[in-house]
Amino acid sequence: MTYNELSQAKARVGNDITQENLDDARALMNQWSEYRWQDTLITQTFSGNGSLWLELRNPIISITSLTIDEVLLVEGTDYDIRKAEGRVRVYSGISFGHDNVVVVYHYGFTETGPEKDFFIDTINSVKMVEASLALFLRRNPLLLSSIDLEGSNINFGDYGLEKILSKLPKPINFGVAGGFQFSEPDNADIL
Repeated sequence: MTYNELSQAKARVGNDITQENLDDARALMNQWSEYRWQDTLITQTFSGNGSLWLELRNPIISITSLTIDEVLLVEGTDYDIRKAEGRVRVYSGISFGHDNVVVVYHYGFTETGPEKDFFIDTINSVKMVEASLALFLRRNPLLLSSIDLEGSNINFGDYGLEKILSKLPKPINFGVAGGFQFSEPDNADIL
């Protein structure tokens, strides 16, 4: 699903584009940035390393399930969520293992999510980037043969894709200079 309706994207760029162009533009945006401007369901698998923290994509909207060694954990009892930061603190630590931690969760910027102000401030920019990419792809139809939409590599060469994609907004209010700043939970003595 794209951020723009087709008619909305056409109006933004003032030219004819297709739904396929818009879909390809969204795929490129998803490769370029892990940020999403709509509720996105994802499953991530981790190998336990004894840590207390899981680093997820941010902002977290909600966690559907969190299992360690196939044991379902309960929010508030076994872990707490730092939604804006995309972090989860597991009170008892994460047991060592290979692919033994599975998290199913919703994340992304939405009008009602944990970072709704960022969504409101940036959604029009995101829609413009998507429409601009779609137009660029419409005008350069052979370009897609040099881009692997299924993989993680994007070859920009001398093309203007990177210039357009670099305009995607990035959250600046989640950290401070020199890295993220996190406060410990009130129950920090529980390890």
